[in-house]
Amino acid sequence: MRRKRSSQEAAEVREQRALLDTLVNSAPELISHLDLKGIVRSSNRLRQGVFRDQIVGSHWLSFVANAQQERLALAFERVIASRETVECDLSSANESGATGWTWTRIAPVVQDGEVVGAILIVRDITDQKQAEAQLLVSERMAALGTLAAGIAHEINNPLGSIISNLDAALRDLGALAARARVSSDILQGLTDARWAADRLRIIVQDLRLFSRSEEDAREAVDVERVLESSLRMAANEIRHRARVVKEYGHIPAALANESRLGQVFLNLLVNAAQAIPEGKARDNVIRVSTAFDPGDQIVVSISDTGSGIPPDVQKRLFRPFVTTKTGEVGTGLGLFICRRIVTSFGGQLSFETEEGKGTTFRVVLPASPHELRPAARPAARSFKAASRRGRVLLVDDDQLVGRGIKRLLARDHEVVVVDTAALALESLRRGERFDVILCDLMMPQTTGMEVYSELISIDPAQAKRLIFITGGAFTPRARKFLDSVPNKCLEKPLNEQNLRAAVNELVQ
Repeated sequence: MRRKRSSQEAAEVREQRALLDTLVNSAPELISHLDLKGIVRSSNRLRQGVFRDQIVGSHWLSFVANAQQERLALAFERVIASRETVECDLSSANESGATGWTWTRIAPVVQDGEVVGAILIVRDITDQKQAEAQLLVSERMAALGTLAAGIAHEINNPLGSIISNLDAALRDLGALAARARVSSDILQGLTDARWAADRLRIIVQDLRLFSRSEEDAREAVDVERVLESSLRMAANEIRHRARVVKEYGHIPAALANESRLGQVFLNLLVNAAQAIPEGKARDNVIRVSTAFDPGDQIVVSISDTGSGIPPDVQKRLFRPFVTTKTGEVGTGLGLFICRRIVTSFGGQLSFETEEGKGTTFRVVLPASPHELRPAARPAARSFKAASRRGRVLLVDDDQLVGRGIKRLLARDHEVVVVDTAALALESLRRGERFDVILCDLMMPQTTGMEVYSELISIDPAQAKRLIFITGGAFTPRARKFLDSVPNKCLEKPLNEQNLRAAVNELVQ
């Protein structure tokens, strides 16, 4: 009976050992048993292509990168001395030269109350680290986009007031100059200020382009417009290093996302600039060209006359954490993310390079089956003089903006300005009627969207005479709303001609 029980116990031990061996050997991690001196007693593997019979009997640190040996040796000594389990993440260059990451766990093996060795578990976490790094970059870009959108909105209102008042002053001085002598210095000073304000307006528009939140939305995109915005954003990096040469061909709209495509172009332009040393702008060129392939593909090329890409980096250039820059300048994620963005559009990102002569990156994008929206290329509209003096209600929470717009329109129309939606709706409920209602889209208490909904109930005819004005603080709800209503929307800072054209169109 005792012999039978002993035989059964032995069978159970063999079964448990077989299960344990299978579990250890099939685990994706490296699992090794180390003695007190760090000699490998047993192991499932070290890495692909290296098996336990090649490492058993060797010191485990002989398979560790030199840069990590001291740290891991101290960790091993701590485990043996204190019986604590130690975990750490380690980075090192892999066989291809790219940065790899491992999670390492060292735990004590205790037998009869004594530490007799340690268990080493190593897991490759490179993919996890790359995903975390990409998520961090995405979060930073989202935060920067939110910040840029907020800055653009805050700048737009005072800038709108500056432009409106400058336009009114220039118009009035121009009329005065026809009857009396006006100092040319005054006129020139105001003209210069108006030019500077318009330059600032373009910068704000560029900020808004890079801050749009609809990351995955694809639509017809004006590639040349995005390139121009990207060039302006990169101008500070470029101006001391190279001249910009543009060779734009006749191309259709691309099917892409405007904000993300701008991110790609900006990254490529900054990379091109940083490949050229400062102080030699006359001797170097960054060439930006566009062309249309008969196969319905748009090709954007960005070339530089910089240092080129070393041969050992070329094969892994689009991998994460690969960079030719110092850590303070580059993370090695820019091109990796750029390629993912371009391929998400159904396009391709490639390069040609020659050391000492420069590099060309090519972005291939699918052409859009749809035409550009009319607002993609805003331009001043011609307008007819008002056929009569109309009545205009202006609703804007920023009083400076309200006064500036009133000065632009007051010569032709009676303009009533209120700084809250509540005051506007109160007037309309009392029966006051207006030829035009200019209403800010996003206001603190009551939005322009809510004003429109209320107007539909009060007087649908007045709702048709509402024109929205916005500083660019679009929410997904606001964009959806604007797409659903027929009313015009003018962007701040307002262009005088577009404003007067829109108002005079309704004053008939």
